[in-house]
Amino acid sequence: MLLDFNTTFESSIYNKEVQYKIKILKIISEYSNGIDIFKIKETVKLNERTIHKYILSINQIIERSQTTSDENYKLYGHIIKQHNKYIYTGDHFQFMQLYKKLIDGTVSINLIKKLITHKSIKIEDFANENFISETSLRRSISVFNDHISKYDVSISINKSFISFRGNEINIRFLLVTFMWRNYSGSIWPFDNISKEKMNDIANAINKIYGLTMSIGKQTEFMYLMATNFSRIATGNLINMDDISNNLKDVAILNEEDQELYDYLLSTHNMCDSEITFILLWTKSISDFYFIKNKPLDILNSLKTKKHIIYNKIYKYITSLEDITKTKIDLTTIDGKTFIATLLAGKYHSALFKKLNFTIANIDSTKLNIEKVPNLMKVITHLTEQINSDLSKEELGTLIYFNISAFLILFPEYYFEPTINILIQMDAPIFEEAAFAKKTKDRLTPYLNVSVSYINHKDQKYDLVISTIVDEEEEHDTDHYVMVSNNMTDKDFNNVLLALNIISK
Repeated sequence: MLLDFNTTFESSIYNKEVQYKIKILKIISEYSNGIDIFKIKETVKLNERTIHKYILSINQIIERSQTTSDENYKLYGHIIKQHNKYIYTGDHFQFMQLYKKLIDGTVSINLIKKLITHKSIKIEDFANENFISETSLRRSISVFNDHISKYDVSISINKSFISFRGNEINIRFLLVTFMWRNYSGSIWPFDNISKEKMNDIANAINKIYGLTMSIGKQTEFMYLMATNFSRIATGNLINMDDISNNLKDVAILNEEDQELYDYLLSTHNMCDSEITFILLWTKSISDFYFIKNKPLDILNSLKTKKHIIYNKIYKYITSLEDITKTKIDLTTIDGKTFIATLLAGKYHSALFKKLNFTIANIDSTKLNIEKVPNLMKVITHLTEQINSDLSKEELGTLIYFNISAFLILFPEYYFEPTINILIQMDAPIFEEAAFAKKTKDRLTPYLNVSVSYINHKDQKYDLVISTIVDEEEEHDTDHYVMVSNNMTDKDFNNVLLALNIISK
């Protein structure tokens, strides 16, 4: 896939022992049929004895829980050994439960949970509570700061007190991302904010906008709202000067936005800067454009205001239509999601600027651009051409959203050169035709291919896939793959390998 999902926070913020346990658990969980010790050694760079020790420790964490082992295995899964291979028995839900167990009580987790509910923390008190020396705590904070530098935020120690330093907008994005990627809603980590209250608020907002959220999305939104309420409660408020004027003008676009503003003001006594920020944050989330299932209405509201966001999105759409020679239908569900993603991208890039990833799991640094370099080139050029006024950071964020929007409507290899394939079989032509179609169907999720079973003499073929055993004829092995008539998984992987080499 072009997009890799990064569903946990950076594990290197934890101590070495926790890091290795996470790495070992992750790699074992990725192999449904098990993985041998040699491949684990190759990945984590540890000796067999140490790996065995960590696997035993992971299982002991599960078994030390207060319920019976069988109940724990159902909740967390566990690592077993069969035929010299290690297998993790759990699914992704169980993996996240076990992951939570591994990081529970670590200095990083306890520090962030404390900073959410306090403006500052006395370093001596926190060190004593967590049975850690001040020197070790300072070292842990330094490591943590390395990993949150992309948020343009740091944890500072000033006159023996620990606190966040940086733009409050980015601090809140860091907090909710940290909590969600570590817990995914499995616990409620906000000690100063009631979960029931946040659920009521989320339900009220859904009702205002006419939205129906899945349980997962609602819980994530509750984390988002709880982060805002927690920071407000500790006196860490949004500075209106940190929000661009272009955004302030379009925080309220319709009756629903105004109703939400009035609700937060009258029911929760929020100040103007906080309400404006929450309104804008919701607009950086594409789901919130499906008010009564009509993202186009919001785009048209911006058009009525003659706002620059509308002008740039309209220019992007028409430019994309020119390049692809396609008239994009914005009334289909994919068309609506395309519009919602472009809108969310404009708000996100202007509000969070250099934070070019989402709370839940997608990180633009995980884009496998080397697979489809022309996609990046085309969308980058188009985005820069239309948004020459933006900073490098904002452009980077917007490019990520524009690529994401493009992928809703077009395959990721759309701009890559076509790879021409010739099928040759020792079978009647109707079987060749069926084999060619099946081959193309299997390849098109990965590459831009044209598959032919007729050898046109004026056509240059990049790869020949053949079932014919011909010992006398010599072949260019870089452009020729021998397969069985049934195209086994091993055959298909060999074809993919050859195509990947050719595409480079």
